[in-house]
Amino acid sequence: MKARWELKPLSECARFVDYRGKTPPKTESGIRLITAKNVKMGFVQREPEEFVDAAIYDDWMTRGIPQKGDVLFTTEAPLGNVAQLDIDDKVVIGQRLITLQTKYDEVDSCYLKYALLSPSVQSEIYVRATGATVLGIKARLLKEVPVPLPRIEEQRRIVAVLDKAFEGLARARENTEANLASARELFDLTRDTLTTSDDWPTTTVGEIASAFEYGTSAKSSADGDVPVLRMGNVQEGEIDWASLKFSSDQKEIHKYRLVEGDVLFNRTNSQEHVGKTAIYRGDREAIFAGYLIRVGYDREVVDGDFLNFYLNSSRARDHGKSVMGKSVNQANISASKLKNYPMPLPPLGEQKRISQVLLTLRQKTFEAAESYKVKLADLDDLRQSLLQKAFAGELT
Repeated sequence: MKARWELKPLSECARFVDYRGKTPPKTESGIRLITAKNVKMGFVQREPEEFVDAAIYDDWMTRGIPQKGDVLFTTEAPLGNVAQLDIDDKVVIGQRLITLQTKYDEVDSCYLKYALLSPSVQSEIYVRATGATVLGIKARLLKEVPVPLPRIEEQRRIVAVLDKAFEGLARARENTEANLASARELFDLTRDTLTTSDDWPTTTVGEIASAFEYGTSAKSSADGDVPVLRMGNVQEGEIDWASLKFSSDQKEIHKYRLVEGDVLFNRTNSQEHVGKTAIYRGDREAIFAGYLIRVGYDREVVDGDFLNFYLNSSRARDHGKSVMGKSVNQANISASKLKNYPMPLPPLGEQKRISQVLLTLRQKTFEAAESYKVKLADLDDLRQSLLQKAFAGELT
C-alpha cells in the first residue's frame, strides 16, 4: 500500500441507504424492484424482473432515493455481492440490500465498487460476518470495514485502468461462453439429425422394450455399501457420480442392481429436466431410485447408446413435453406414456455406427467444454489479480 493511501471506514466513504426489513408489495408492472437476487459480482442482472406500484413510490422511498451510479451491496443470501445501479429510471430497493451513496468530490463511486470487490476488502467483510447457516453482515459492522482511499485523482486513474482491463476481460468471457454454447449446439444438432431420419421405419419404445421398472423407494443414506443413482445423477446422457446417496439393504441392492448398458429415464423432475436419460456403463456397482425408470430394451434389436441418444433428442423431448403431467413444481412422464414414444429404428448395424460417431463427437465436446471452463476460471483469476494489485497500490 502506498504511504499516501488512507484506510477509512466505509461509513466515512459513503452514506448508507438501508431499506432492509421492508418488503414492498409486488405488482405485475410499475416501477422496477431491485433485490439481492439481481445484484451479482460487478453487475446488476435483469432477471428476475419484479415491480411495485408507482402509486406507492413516494410513500415507500422515504429513507433515500437511489441514483444511477450508486453502489449496491448484498448483506446476505448472498453476502458481499457488489454492483453499481446502471439505469436512470426510478427503482425501489428490496430487502438484503444497502445502497451506498458517495461524495463525488471525495470518493468516486466506481472506485468504491472496485474496492468492495477486491479480495482484501472482501476478506474484511467476511471476517465480520455472522450466521450459522446463512452468512450475513450487520450494518454497524459493515460501516467499520476499512477501505483503502487514495486521493480522488488516483481513484479515477485506477477506475480508468480497471474499466479498460475489465472491458477486455468481459469480451473474452463473452467469446469463450459463445464458443462453449456453439460446441454444445453442434453436438445437439448432429445428434438430432443422426437419430431422427424419416427414411427409417417408425416403432415405439414399448415395442422395443419388454420392461419399464421404477427404482427403489427405500430411503437412502449419506453412506453405505452401494450408490443409489437419483435424478440429479442423470446428466448430459451419462451418469454423474457426484452427490451420491447409498444403500446397504441387500434385498434392495439385489432387486435394483444395474447392469452395464441399462438406460435410465428421469420420469419426475422440473418440466425442463423431466424425460432426460443416461446410460449406465458399469463403472461401479449401483442401484437406482424411484424417480427413474430402467428401460429393459431388446439388445438384439436396439443399441443402448442409440436409444439413449434418441431419448435425449429434441424430437423425443418435445414429444415428452406434449404428454407429461404437470403440477406446480414438477412434471411427470409415466412408464405407460414412455411406452408410446414414437421412435425411428434403423438396422442395428446402422445404430451402432451412429452411436460411435456421436460418442466420439460428444467426447470432443466434453473436452472442449472443460477447456473453456478452464479459460473462464483463468479470466476470473486475472480479474481478482488486477483488483488485488489495484488496491495494493501496484497498478501502473
